[in-house]
Amino acid sequence: ELLMWEKELLGLYVSGHPYKVYAARLSGIAWPIRDLRQKLKDKVVRIAGVVTQAKKIRTKNNENMVFAMVEDMTGKCEAIVFPRALTDTAPCWEVDQVVVVTGRPQDKDGQPKVLVETAYQVTPDNIEDIVQGSAAFQAGEVAPEPVSQQGVSVHVRATLPESVILRLRTVFDAHKGTYPVYF
Repeated sequence: ELLMWEKELLGLYVSGHPYKVYAARLSGIAWPIRDLRQKLKDKVVRIAGVVTQAKKIRTKNNENMVFAMVEDMTGKCEAIVFPRALTDTAPCWEVDQVVVVTGRPQDKDGQPKVLVETAYQVTPDNIEDIVQGSAAFQAGEVAPEPVSQQGVSVHVRATLPESVILRLRTVFDAHKGTYPVYF
């Protein structure tokens, strides 16, 4: 609360940073934002930080999208959340929410940006799930979403071969668990 008051009153964090609690645990799966420019040629990047601003707008097609500012302890960048990605990630885009974001990097207007594909809220309760799922998460092929009461969503790259997706479906169909799984 003190940090949020500092940010509101002064426009910056003075006594600490809300992301500091998570920084060490997430450093293995997310790039520091200050290094994002080095990753502009990559197809996919992953960053983590605190949502410091979130501007919701309506598109020409009357769909919602969000322009958010994500800040870690090294810098900040804009996260652009198009309607399709917003459907799955809406709870992530509240101010002061800690998130892990995967998306395509861009450098328009001299500022690094990420076109969001997936995003996950980070809490003390799910940080271990996010870190432990990092092997597939790191490869960028499968990004596990922490288990919820409603089910598990598995996000796969659009360029993943159909044979791999079919094999995944076969495995999940053969081993039905407690929660439904969505691709």
